[in-house]
Amino acid sequence: KGNGASNLQIIKEIASTTNLKIDVGGGIRNSNQIKQLLDNGISAVNIGSTAIKNPELFSKWLNEFGKNNIWLSADVRNMKIAISGWQEDTDIDLIDILNQFKKDGLKTAVITSIERDGMMQGPNLSLYEQITTKFSTMNIIASGGVTSPEDIAMLENIGIKHSIVGKALYESN
Repeated sequence: KGNGASNLQIIKEIASTTNLKIDVGGGIRNSNQIKQLLDNGISAVNIGSTAIKNPELFSKWLNEFGKNNIWLSADVRNMKIAISGWQEDTDIDLIDILNQFKKDGLKTAVITSIERDGMMQGPNLSLYEQITTKFSTMNIIASGGVTSPEDIAMLENIGIKHSIVGKALYESN
C-alpha cells in the first residue's frame, strides 16, 4: 500500500521494469489518477475511503475502468468500516457495503482486519469465513494477521485464494 497518487513515478518504474502484476491503493481521489495508473502498467487500483465517502463515484469507476481493474479496499473493525487510514470509524457495515457494490459488479475486495493487522496473531478466520459464505463469487483478499504458510492454508480452506503478508515478512517469527 502507500500513497499511490504521490508515488506515481516509482510505481511506473516498477511496472515497466518487472513482470509483476501490481495493484496500487492510497490517496486515489479522482478518475485522472486511476487512468494514469492503469495506463502505466498497473493491474488494479484499490479504492478505500473514497468508495465509502462517495459510493456513486466508486460505482462509476467500476463501470468506467472495468470491474477487474477497480478493487474495494475495506478496513474493518468489528464488522464496521474504518476510513482515512483507520483514523475515522463509521457505522457502515462491511456486509452492507459489499452487497451494495456487488450489485454494481464488484469482483475483488481487499478486506483488512484492523484488530489483527501487525499483531502476528493469525488472521480473523471467522470474519473471512462469513464473507466468503455470503460472497462466494467475489475474490476476497485477506489482510491482517497473516503470518505463516499455515495461516494461508487455513484461509484457502475457507475459500480465500489470496492474502497479504506484511509484518511477518520482515520480522522473524
